[in-house]
This record gives sequence, C-alpha cells and structure tokens, in this order.
Amino acid sequence: MIKQRLLMNVLFSSLLALGACSGDKDPASPGGKKSAKFNITIGDVKLAEGDRITVQVVGGVSGSAEKTLWKLNGTVMNNESGILLDEDDFAAGGTFVVESVVGLDVVALHINSINSGTPLTVNVTGKVGGKDIAAVNQTVTSDYFKQFNY
Repeated sequence: MIKQRLLMNVLFSSLLALGACSGDKDPASPGGKKSAKFNITIGDVKLAEGDRITVQVVGGVSGSAEKTLWKLNGTVMNNESGILLDEDDFAAGGTFVVESVVGLDVVALHINSINSGTPLTVNVTGKVGGKDIAAVNQTVTSDYFKQFNY
C-alpha cells in the first residue's frame, strides 16, 4: 500500500511536470532551451521497514521525440527522459550528479519520502537555465513531498 502510494505520487507529479511550461530560456543551451544540473545527496539512510525515499528529475523537449535527456554521474542514460533514485541508490552514500544532455523546455524535481520517524537528510543544489536553484537542505522525519518545476 505504501509503495503503491509513493509510485502514484511520482507518476502524478511526472505528468504535472511534463505538462508545465515556462518562459525562461537559457541562451547557452541549443535553441534557447534550458540546461539543468542537480547535485543530490541523501544522508543517514537507515530507514525502517516499509519506509521509502525517492528523488526524481524529469524533463521534456517540446515537439521532439528525443528520449535521451540525462547523464547520471557522467554516464549518458540512453532512452531516459527521467532519472529516479531511491533508498537503495542512496544507501551506499555519496552525491549523485544528474545533468541534461540536451536543451529542455520543462524540468522538474520531485522529492518523496514515506518515513515513520527515522531521520534522514535531503540536500539538493544545482542550476537550471544557468541560474542557481533554491537549495533543499532538509532533515526529514515524517512523510515529505516537494515538487519543483523550472
């Protein structure tokens, strides 16, 4: 039930993000589209049974069938329009770098946690369209959902 609720949140958020539009353009990206780069660190991942943490970065290119949009830690992720990281990825520690490989029309970041009280830290920094995003630096001890559309 909990896993299903988390999956539904992620899917619903993805649909909202891909339907969003923005007038901000990054002149450094091809065609005036946005470049994006996120540094994602989730610390202290020792979740209780049934708890979950996911961070998803999605993007879209209007009028294009292009599906290879992202690099993860320097590796191009072929046929991936989004990157989904979960508690299994974060358990090893470290920072994940998610970076666009093409100019994007829409970019969204989703952070979801189902948490029964075990503290964990969420740290996300980055740039979209050449501008710093509002950094996320949060200690999470309960259910948590944040969506950012750029």
